[in-house]
Amino acid sequence: MLKIINVKGGKKEDVLSRKHNIFIGISLGNKWFTKEHLKEYIGWALKNTKEKVLIWIADKIHAINYEVKNNQSPENALKRALKEGDRILIIIDEIINELLNERKKFINIARKELLENFEYKKRREFFHKKFNQDKNFKKSVLDVVKNTITLKLDELEIEKLASYVLDELPQILSSFSCNGIEYSCHPYPVNTKVSELVDKIQKKKIFPEISNEIKFKNMVFVQLE
Repeated sequence: MLKIINVKGGKKEDVLSRKHNIFIGISLGNKWFTKEHLKEYIGWALKNTKEKVLIWIADKIHAINYEVKNNQSPENALKRALKEGDRILIIIDEIINELLNERKKFINIARKELLENFEYKKRREFFHKKFNQDKNFKKSVLDVVKNTITLKLDELEIEKLASYVLDELPQILSSFSCNGIEYSCHPYPVNTKVSELVDKIQKKKIFPEISNEIKFKNMVFVQLE
């Protein structure tokens, strides 16, 4: 049975008293997301969410990893990422089909459509612009990348991989709305370097201007084990 071992950006009691709608982001590079583990995560989310559970298959933004790490063309990298996303979608559909009908209605699944959300696009543009204009922010993001890769890559390749971090920041730093529902809690199996960066930004330990410029409400990070 999954249990909470860490909470950032909010309070554990608020999570357990169902004050948040839960957002599950599935990273294609995280092999932890097997069918068994996904079933546990979805079950936990249904038990603890306020109204809905949104599952995001982050396949499109993962393409840059295939492009850089596997030396693939942008076209082939995207094709591979979407194919892997299809595989994950089949697994999720199998899990959902095993649920009782009254529980299925509380789950929504998103892929590229979440990236087309106006709120997301606006915040994504903000982070990419800040990366290009603020050398300290750029260094912080590049440090995250450098701490999560094992391959020997040059600076240009590392900078390309930074786009993955910049593309996920709008979803894991701040709450967001999708189809009229605000999602403000994000469970994940590990405490990542990205979540550590997010925690510092939320607490205004670094880059306090971000909260003033985009005026966000925290996405609550919950580490489950």
